[in-house]
Amino acid sequence: MPSWSSRKNSLPAISLSHHRLSELSLVNPFLRNIDTLLQCLGLRSYFCRYQSRINIYSSAADEKLYRKISGRLVNLGAGGFRHPKWINYDYPGESLYYRRLQGVAGKDFQPIDLCSDLTDLGSEPVSAFYISHTLEHLPFSYGESVLSHIYSNLLASDGVIRIAVPDHEKTFYQLKASIIPSMSIFEDALREFTTHMLSKTSNLPIWSVAELFESSKTIESFFDNIVKLDPAMTSFDPCNPGNHLSLWSIGSIKELCFRMGVNSLNFRSANSSPFPPFTNNLVFDTTEPQHSLYFEIT
Repeated sequence: MPSWSSRKNSLPAISLSHHRLSELSLVNPFLRNIDTLLQCLGLRSYFCRYQSRINIYSSAADEKLYRKISGRLVNLGAGGFRHPKWINYDYPGESLYYRRLQGVAGKDFQPIDLCSDLTDLGSEPVSAFYISHTLEHLPFSYGESVLSHIYSNLLASDGVIRIAVPDHEKTFYQLKASIIPSMSIFEDALREFTTHMLSKTSNLPIWSVAELFESSKTIESFFDNIVKLDPAMTSFDPCNPGNHLSLWSIGSIKELCFRMGVNSLNFRSANSSPFPPFTNNLVFDTTEPQHSLYFEIT
């Protein structure tokens, strides 16, 4: 891969923020409708729903990040991601909110079920894959299959796969080290943490979760011990595709990459990358960057 600066790029932009924006299902459809006008003005737009913010930025400055980039650019699990140079793939949403966020199937995104047939990704080489907060919604074995397939069969020889997952490991050790003033506050924090790690733990009594937390020394053992209570918690449910089903820790990522025989694995920070487009912090790595673990495979 060519040598590029890995520092994040803050492009010329105007940002509009309001705490209610993330609740409105028509924000992304509205931005799609005014894209033609914005293009005439030399502008592009992006809706960061987790930050409840709309970014209007310079298309000319953004184009400079793609000067030496050729080949397909693919976003897997794209959600509301919008960029003219990227092909979006996602599981069709269940809720009206998410369907409006994604846009029109076949136009704004290509429908795909990453738990079944990956041939929908085609066979043409891909210069870059962006997979942001997608793998945790799959059983780990399916996530491994996805990465193995795209790395072995689709990634160009000088291509890159950038992945973002929740950094549950950091939160686990922070919670372990915290001095919490009351049991109720601790239980609330533990419940929030475990349901974000594995959605269906919300059905477990908090005392059993607390016992496992206290007896587990690593995030991997904590996750495994919870799953033993009900292995079905890691199964994909088509009616609830937003459920979190798998743990992606530094250790499990390293082991997976070893099995895959990857050439290079690098852990990154938000918008830090030798691939210039990923340094655009108005578009990439906008989903809870303070709680995310980033890594790139080449």
